[in-house]
Amino acid sequence: MQRDADPIAGLDSETARDRLARDGPNDIGPPQRRGWGGLLREVLAEPMFLLLVLAASAYLVIGEPADGAVLAMFAAVSVGLTVTQNLRGERALDALRDLSVPFATVRRSGIAQRIPARDVVVGDVLLVSEGERVAADAVLCGGPGLVVDESLLTGESIGVVKSPTALETDRRDDDATMLHAASMVLQGHGVARVAAIGRATSIGRIGGSLAGIDVAPSPLQRRLRRLVLGFGLGAAAV
Repeated sequence: MQRDADPIAGLDSETARDRLARDGPNDIGPPQRRGWGGLLREVLAEPMFLLLVLAASAYLVIGEPADGAVLAMFAAVSVGLTVTQNLRGERALDALRDLSVPFATVRRSGIAQRIPARDVVVGDVLLVSEGERVAADAVLCGGPGLVVDESLLTGESIGVVKSPTALETDRRDDDATMLHAASMVLQGHGVARVAAIGRATSIGRIGGSLAGIDVAPSPLQRRLRRLVLGFGLGAAAV
């Protein structure tokens, strides 16, 4: 059974390696993408696109290629706008990944080491300093007067003062002692004990929520679909 070594010295290399293999890297993972096939299927299901295609086909059949080409151009524009809108939404997850910390300073076996942030594990003693982003959710254990910017999570631009607690304790439910991943240290230096990594962090849960959101049609889209359907049925009747 693994156990933490001296909490001040941090984890030893073997324990850190075992936890990395058990829990995986400190990363929110790649964003889930629908791909071009999924986007095209969504576009082809739009009533406006179908109406334009049918109208363009009708013009070509009756010998009006110019009018058919104009409608085909509008259909292509509709495809481009829909694909662009969806790609912009998927960039939100890319923006979260861009906030990841490339390197972090941890104390292992009593020695401060600069390691890739992906290798940070639960239980690591994390050293944070002014001007750096926090690599993982961690309980502040030393560093009175530490001020962090948590605007990514709360929207508040004012720095938040954190209060340290004992290194041996695990008070992750107390936000006054918690340092959240991707938050920026504005003032001071501190020592923190890692409580969560990757998708288990606050920023990781936000990324997971964004990836799982199924965007419903807006009221305008629903009205346009009803309007298009009505015009389509009227045209078919004529």
